[in-house]
Amino acid sequence: MIGKKEWILNKLENVLNTDVTRVPTGPQGPVGTTGPQGDTGSQGDTGPQGDTGPRGDTGPQGNTGPQGATGPQGNTGPQGDTGPRGDTGPQGNTGPQGATGPQGNTGPQGDTGPRGDTGPQGNTGPQGATGPQGNTGPQGNTGPQGATGPQGDTGPQGATGPQGATGPTGSTGPQGPTGSFVTGDFLS
Repeated sequence: MIGKKEWILNKLENVLNTDVTRVPTGPQGPVGTTGPQGDTGSQGDTGPQGDTGPRGDTGPQGNTGPQGATGPQGNTGPQGDTGPRGDTGPQGNTGPQGATGPQGNTGPQGDTGPRGDTGPQGNTGPQGATGPQGNTGPQGNTGPQGATGPQGDTGPQGATGPQGATGPTGSTGPQGPTGSFVTGDFLS
């Protein structure tokens, strides 16, 4: 990667089309006004990685830092295998007599014994109460037809029946006698 000075010289050579490093230097001219800010050039390529410098001496041991906070409880590991059974210890002394336990439950009913001999006939007991009314018997057969009863009284007058149809027109009656002639103004 070229330095800033070399980069400026290259720019001048390109503008002046001449080798500025071989021209004798003239007297210093007056300082010109500062030109406008040029455009920022593109990012140059990154140079190669420099060689690693020699390892420095180890510094003195630093002071021990404060005790860190206790981390969270780790998960419980898996159950280990059960160890071998140990030898049985010696027989211990007999303990004192315990208190009497509660009354046990009654045992099951024993088997029924054999049937005894039949005793003598007892006295007849008193008359029992009358039993309930029996169910009604089935319907008997229909009896014979009875004699006809006497004639009953005449019933009341029935309502008038509806108007009958009109009968046919009768024959024309005989001719009546001829009336007498009336004179005068019969309208007065």
